[in-house]
Amino acid sequence: MSSPVQSYLEDLYTRLAQDDSGEIADYIPELALAERSSFGIALATVDAAIYEVGDTRLPFTIQSISKPLTFALALESSGEQVRERVGVEPTGEAFNAIDLDPLNPLVNAGAILTRSLLGVDPDPSPLQGYGAFAGRELSIDDRVRQSESHTAYRNRAIAHLLRGAGRFDGDPDEIVESYIAQCSVLVDCRDLAVIAATLAAGGRNPFTGRRVASPDTVRDVLSVMATAGMYDAAGDWLYDVGLPAKSGVAGGVIAVLPGRLGIGVFSPPLDERGNSVRGVRVCEELSQSLDLHIFNHAHRGASPVRRTFTLAEMTSKRQRDPAVAAQIEREGARARAFELQGDLGFAEAEQVTRAVLDAPAELVVLDLRRVRNVHEAAIALLAGLGDRINALSAAPDELTQAMSAQPFEELDRALEFFENRLTGDTAAPALASIGDHPVLRGISADDLRLLEGQLAPRYFAAGDYLMRAGEAVNELLLITSGVVSETVHLASGDERRVATLTAGMTIGELALLTGSHRVADARADTEVECHALPADALAGLRRLDAELRSTLLRNLLETVAARSTRTRQDLATLVD
Repeated sequence: MSSPVQSYLEDLYTRLAQDDSGEIADYIPELALAERSSFGIALATVDAAIYEVGDTRLPFTIQSISKPLTFALALESSGEQVRERVGVEPTGEAFNAIDLDPLNPLVNAGAILTRSLLGVDPDPSPLQGYGAFAGRELSIDDRVRQSESHTAYRNRAIAHLLRGAGRFDGDPDEIVESYIAQCSVLVDCRDLAVIAATLAAGGRNPFTGRRVASPDTVRDVLSVMATAGMYDAAGDWLYDVGLPAKSGVAGGVIAVLPGRLGIGVFSPPLDERGNSVRGVRVCEELSQSLDLHIFNHAHRGASPVRRTFTLAEMTSKRQRDPAVAAQIEREGARARAFELQGDLGFAEAEQVTRAVLDAPAELVVLDLRRVRNVHEAAIALLAGLGDRINALSAAPDELTQAMSAQPFEELDRALEFFENRLTGDTAAPALASIGDHPVLRGISADDLRLLEGQLAPRYFAAGDYLMRAGEAVNELLLITSGVVSETVHLASGDERRVATLTAGMTIGELALLTGSHRVADARADTEVECHALPADALAGLRRLDAELRSTLLRNLLETVAARSTRTRQDLATLVD
């Protein structure tokens, strides 16, 4: 099954590919040769998932997207010296303005000054650093480098003014050549997404696991990208799109949602401000339709998938016949539950969809009891999983409708639904006779006749209470037909099922054996037939038949032990 995220990007690509507006940069002759129809979109997450569509492996030069990376490398090597010598104030001027005050690392004057802090190797010393961000070895396009060098009069003028003002030492022309070389590094759209994801992950490349920059460095880089990354459109960009970003005149754009994902777009035609037309539109639509604005995400942190488990690992509270229980244990891996938490926006829903698609399960339930809010972008994305999600626990109506899934108020009921789907077992058949009751196994025919003389039949209509919480138990009930649920009342006022029992099971054995009071209500879900063994009759068996009493007590203790083990498993896997 195709990922809903992939489907969304493919639809976005198809729509925006029709936009042929903008002009290709021609002030660098080699860039003017780009094909205007080239277009690619890539999205990479901080946990190493990537989605791509279009010309995502077509190489182009990184251009000004190199600036935040050089800034990061300078911060790593020179620290506060970079802030003191370069500054971070937005200029309000064009990216290539001949103005030395104020400067920041993302306009040409500040970028040249930042580059001077890393030396003047004509093959840029940052090249390996760029490769670490992208997760692969990169190279330089010599044709673009030569083309830029032949037309770099303005940048040389800026460098000479900086040198004349004492802002750096060394040969200005050598610094400019190094700066041109860094702008001529070849990347593709996928590389841009990985670079952005590395920044989103606080400086650790999600795909290689390598630490590229410190979290403090990434914080400073993203701050400057947010305020100055889109040239003189940066203010509108932060207001409308709300993602730290950087563009390049070859048509590349990167955008970062910290802690979540990175976006890379490539499309050569540029708008009047020097930003890729399609690149801007992609980021605008992703931000608006998928709720990616950075200031909507300050409260988000933990993974949306709190935990996941199969029916082989945790079953419902419905007690099953041993043969049915064994089948559930064998086939339980076919059904998987995902317990979600927090707020679900696009980024969180993407993680959920990937987790579901990666799970080898035929039946899937989403448990949303711990989800606070579900954004419409998440609903749209999760709706794409409609044919994989069979049940929803505590889901909002709009999500249930969008996914056409079976709704349940409790996870426990959804697990029971899955068990019934796996086994076809909805209710145990009535016992042919009281002698077929499992608690009476091992009892001889003579002893059984003796015991049957002590049993009294009981009949209950649906809704009747067989036993009430707080009552003293004076008899053991052996169910021979029907369904009974045991429930407890929580301090919150809610009612919680602790067990559902069917023919062949008992009620009251623990309280009877220990002399304690009931802690749960036992209520008939259907018409119920059972047989009651009074407490005094059980005590009397000691005098009448010690072997009978011993066998019966052993069977009861095994039942109590099995339920105790089940309770411990539930407590270990389910914390309310």
